[in-house]
Amino acid sequence: LSAVAQWNTDRIMDMGQNALYFSDYVISIQYFNQVIAIKPHLAEPYLLRANAKYYLGDYEGAIQDCSAAIERNPFVPRAYYIRGFLKIQNQEYDQATNDFSKALEFSPNDTTFLRMRIESQERAKNFEGALKDADQILKINPKSYGLFYDKGRLLLQLKDTLGAEKYLNKFIELENKSSMGWSARA
Repeated sequence: LSAVAQWNTDRIMDMGQNALYFSDYVISIQYFNQVIAIKPHLAEPYLLRANAKYYLGDYEGAIQDCSAAIERNPFVPRAYYIRGFLKIQNQEYDQATNDFSKALEFSPNDTTFLRMRIESQERAKNFEGALKDADQILKINPKSYGLFYDKGRLLLQLKDTLGAEKYLNKFIELENKSSMGWSARA
């Protein structure tokens, strides 16, 4: 009987994921609710339900589900990432930065987590922290040319026009057909 119950919850999860893939968010939530009712200790159905709630515009519900997933398994960096993304949507930038930092504890070289932390720090007006993260991404992937543009913008926020010009010139040199660098330098 337990083997059948295991198969059924796996099957229900699959059906929920398929519904999520095909943008049937309400249906996917119903499937994830069923799995949660049977196995409330699992983190994944909460995390997937958070995704569905996000697409439906229920940011608070999605944040609660991410927190529930983290309570069940605090070692899933994606849960911190999604919650951080949602916190940015709610303009809770410092909390978002904390979530991205926690995700980076488990995946220190994940450039997506670093980019999101740059965004949350920039919105929180922590330009120095954002610059450090940009430098870290450039160490991981020196061909992230867009970061030269980002560094130039961040340095402009710090009123360092000479530093900004240096990075914007570097960006224009590497991406000379991009209007962003030209307009920012102007």
